[in-house]
Amino acid sequence: MKKIFLCSFFLIMALTVTSQTFNGSEARSLIPGTDMIVKDTLLDIPTFIRFSKGSEPAFKDLRAWLKDHFKISQDFDMVHLRSENDDSGFTHYRYQQTYKGYPIHSNVFIIHVKNNRIESMNGQLFGKLDVAATATITEAQALEKAIEYVGANTYKWQLPGEERLLKEITNVLILK
Repeated sequence: MKKIFLCSFFLIMALTVTSQTFNGSEARSLIPGTDMIVKDTLLDIPTFIRFSKGSEPAFKDLRAWLKDHFKISQDFDMVHLRSENDDSGFTHYRYQQTYKGYPIHSNVFIIHVKNNRIESMNGQLFGKLDVAATATITEAQALEKAIEYVGANTYKWQLPGEERLLKEITNVLILK
């Protein structure tokens, strides 16, 4: 029991060490119009922002607001994944961040909107990134690595009947 408690305690401590919460005037001094901000010390954009009543930006101005407040590079964009409505009158818009057209794994940002105003937003976004956005391996090399990683003896596409079924299911016609 002591081991579980100690492990849990250290895990919680490790997670809280990388984030800081700012409320009220402290939040407003960082981003005008907010009343709560949570910043991950490893990221340049807060992971949570809640706006003060009466200071909520219009949803239609989302991209401009983000670029103005965080100086996000033109290489970044956000692709709408889906929207969900809840019983409280909120619409939750889920976006995937992209860099030079490529999705950034696990960089999803959720915008919480009520009456066409952004009440809050949370998730992970980068404002700058210094990586190449070009493929470093070919499609054939990627397939080879995937096959090597999975390590199966036989794959469905190698069995004529299974390959035909896969093509029927996915509605793909390949003429030989």
